[in-house]
Amino acid sequence: MSYAGFWKRFAAAFIDGIITMIGGGVIGVIFGIIMVAGGTDDPDVIEGLANVLGIFLGWLYYSVMESSPTQGTLGKMALGIKVTDLEGNRVEFGKATGRHFGKLVSGILLGLGFVMAAFTQKKQALHDMMANTLVVNRNVDVVVWQDSTNDNISPQQQIRNEDEADRNRFDQIRNEDEEHRK
Repeated sequence: MSYAGFWKRFAAAFIDGIITMIGGGVIGVIFGIIMVAGGTDDPDVIEGLANVLGIFLGWLYYSVMESSPTQGTLGKMALGIKVTDLEGNRVEFGKATGRHFGKLVSGILLGLGFVMAAFTQKKQALHDMMANTLVVNRNVDVVVWQDSTNDNISPQQQIRNEDEADRNRFDQIRNEDEEHRK
C-alpha cells in the first residue's frame, strides 16, 4: 500500500470542490425557490438556512462517501485514492465524520494542517492524524490475462479482494518500517 501524495490529494479536493459547488448551487437555487414560495422573503433568513444546509450536505457527502465501500469521494475515486484507518481497513461513518470536521482545524491554521501531508512520513494531514486515518493509492493492477474461474466473482467480492491485497501490502510496509527503525 502506498500513501497518496499531497498533489494527488490536492487534485482530488479540487475535483470535489467543483462537484460540491455545482451540487450546492443547484440545491441552493431549489431551496431558495421553495423558501420564497413558502413566504420567506428575508434574505438573511434564507442565507442563514442555506449555510446550515450547505454544512449539513457537505458533511454527508464526505462522511458517507469515505465510509462507503468505495472509501472515497468522487474526486478521490477519479484520482485512484481512498481513505483507510491505520490498519488499511475501511473507516466507519463516525471516524469519517471526525475526519471531515477535523478539516476545520487544518484550515484554521492557515491551511498548514493540509500542507502537512506533503511532509509527514505517511503523507497524513492534520485531520488524518486527529482521526487516525490514511489516504492511500488504490491497488491498480493491469489485467493482461484473466482466469475464467474469476468470471463469477461479484463486484463486492472484487472490492474485498482488493482491500485484502491492500492490507497485505500495508502490513509489509509497516514491517519494513519497523525493521528500519531497529
